[in-house]
Amino acid sequence: MKDFARRHGLRTEEQELRAAEVAKEAAGLQMVRLAWADPHGAARAKSLSPPSFRAALADGYNINVATSTLDASGGRVFASFSPGGGMDLDEMTGSPNLVVVPDPDTFRILPWAPGVGWILCDEYFRDGRPFHFSSRHLLRRQARRLAEKGLKHVVGLEVEWYLAVSIGTPRSPGLLTFSVASRSWTVS
Repeated sequence: MKDFARRHGLRTEEQELRAAEVAKEAAGLQMVRLAWADPHGAARAKSLSPPSFRAALADGYNINVATSTLDASGGRVFASFSPGGGMDLDEMTGSPNLVVVPDPDTFRILPWAPGVGWILCDEYFRDGRPFHFSSRHLLRRQARRLAEKGLKHVVGLEVEWYLAVSIGTPRSPGLLTFSVASRSWTVS
């Protein structure tokens, strides 16, 4: 898939320049994590060495569509190897490979993991068409639809976290858990 991003016109010239900068920034890292979201919003990722990452910036990186055909519990919901992949979409027959293309504008070096880079990716079919169920493609399409109507989207993020504190002794262990987002306080 040599030069996949450029061949399919997936980046602007500015993004191509940023990709070259990112390749230089990543040279001294131990690894770079390519990340994308499955249809349920779960993060999926592959960790690459710096040379493999530089190649993925230009050529994309092959993944299988399988994680996009699972339900929220990880069970297969489509007959991937039937005609149309069980979805009446010819391009989904046979559980095809996709190409994830790193978005150079999202590259970060993780502050909590020195030597590790992270970058969001967009999913495409091997012919350069956007993957139907790509969260980022879907979001862009909806944002364009809103803009055409003179509207814009506003997103509110609910960050949920848990604090677990041990309040027991070696003979009588205990755990106190606080769930901030749901405002529940439980002791177990």
